[in-house]
Amino acid sequence: MVLPGSPSFFPIQTADLVNLSLQTQERISAEVLQVAGERVYLSINGVQVIARLTSSDQAARLMEKRKANFIVREQNQKELVLQLVSQNPEEEQSPPEPTNIIPELLARAGLAADEENTLLAQELLKYGFPIHRDTLEPIRQFLIENQLDAFRFASAVIALLHQGAAVSEGSLELILAQTPQLAEVLGKLLSMVKNQAEGKKPSLHFYLNQAAARLQELLIGLEGGPDQIESNLRLVLPLLAKSLESQLKDLLQENKIFATGDLIKPGLLSLTYLLGMADLEEGGSSSRSEELTQLLDRLRLTQLGNSAGNQKGGPPVDLLLELPVAIPHNDQYLVLKNAYLRVYLPPGQDPEQPESNKAHIKLSMEIDPGETISIDMLVLGRNIQGNITTSTGKIRDIAVNELPSLAENLGNKGYNMQSINCKLDPDQGAPFHPLSAPSAQKAPGKSPPRNKVNLEI
Repeated sequence: MVLPGSPSFFPIQTADLVNLSLQTQERISAEVLQVAGERVYLSINGVQVIARLTSSDQAARLMEKRKANFIVREQNQKELVLQLVSQNPEEEQSPPEPTNIIPELLARAGLAADEENTLLAQELLKYGFPIHRDTLEPIRQFLIENQLDAFRFASAVIALLHQGAAVSEGSLELILAQTPQLAEVLGKLLSMVKNQAEGKKPSLHFYLNQAAARLQELLIGLEGGPDQIESNLRLVLPLLAKSLESQLKDLLQENKIFATGDLIKPGLLSLTYLLGMADLEEGGSSSRSEELTQLLDRLRLTQLGNSAGNQKGGPPVDLLLELPVAIPHNDQYLVLKNAYLRVYLPPGQDPEQPESNKAHIKLSMEIDPGETISIDMLVLGRNIQGNITTSTGKIRDIAVNELPSLAENLGNKGYNMQSINCKLDPDQGAPFHPLSAPSAQKAPGKSPPRNKVNLEI
């Protein structure tokens, strides 16, 4: 399903956002071109952009303004998030009631302001789509033809379209499954496999023991130095990014047979085979199969968006990875935490000319409930500009103390830390997957329970 005219809605490409070099917490001045719900059309230094406001009441305050000042709260390849800066202190304390302009936008588009159109308009604006007849009607028609309830499926359909992913029965089931975060489901399966391996007959013990090793290889360990962490990332990222189906396709195309030696190779294929063989040894399916399905479905959620974002092949590259981070605890357990890594490479990158390349990298993680950190870096050739935003002073102080070491490590890799700021934002919520079910996004501060995993294999 493709929305007619949706590409022309965005007057700015992601590469232009990178060229603007906007930084988190930066104050900017912009010309206000149009306001639509929480979306605002601006001109920044002559470049037209669409941004999302941090709250709906700011839209009403912008309606009569031609120019305004903003603080950049977040910038990624999908959107720019701004907070209006009021020049009147009293206005900040008592903002006016938000104005509902959706009925007016629907009327302008020649659409009835009924319950379903209003719902679809709200979701479209949330994801940055325009309220046009040729934007809204295909979605409504798709829901009708597939007998899908708009109040359950509208947000999921539009989220998939926003990520550039195909809308199908399978992708909708995947996005609405509300699978737990990757760190949680991986940690649960790893603990289950390790506990069940104890005291089993040699053949079953072998399969479960090797399966535990394959699961452990999917973790991002933080117990080593920078070089060891970098090496760990290089090994783990391809394992998380490549789907089980893709690995099977490679085997078929190369006309290979899955051999015994492949059981000790990292990857989802060997993990699935090992747990399947363990089930056969026990005479049938087990609770491990259900947990493995959850793990693969959670990985597919990320792989769905990544394959869609690059389906035409070649640059630009726009990747989101959900990372299970393993933090050592008392030299005996790993505490698993979820992190999100987003990497955007604009078109025209030349590996032979790194000095002229650009990249936008963002890493977000909830360290403990209510304690989050977001690292946003713009790489311009060999120079790096960065912002670190934390939700508490404790995490900010730790980040500040690590800055000299970070600059040194980057210098050893040939990069210059041109500028970096550490900011405190108590309202920064926990990161979540952009394709998570809407109900899972309504409580961004809620964290999964800690997962403790025995380190011994």
